[in-house]
Amino acid sequence: MPEYQYSALSEDGRRRRGEIGAESAQEAREKLRAMGLNVLSVSSERKEAGGSTESGRIGRVKKREGATALRQLSTLLHGGMALVPALSALSEQLQGTALGRV
Repeated sequence: MPEYQYSALSEDGRRRRGEIGAESAQEAREKLRAMGLNVLSVSSERKEAGGSTESGRIGRVKKREGATALRQLSTLLHGGMALVPALSALSEQLQGTALGRV
């Protein structure tokens, strides 16, 4: 079973980081939510001590992609969704894009 790195907020607002075993990133998110955590990020990439990914590069984000993501976040927030769940939902939508890797 693959290990996924995660960053999440506990119910008392503390940031928690660690690893969780799951078949997919989606399953890892579901397990973390079941533990009462608000998921900030889930990644299968190993990070070095300096905080960069193994390749050391994230890539460029297109202006249109960034503008669309901000518009989507704005819509979620104006619709009454709290910030952390809105960011989690947006990060799920952005998986596989340059902005999703940021």
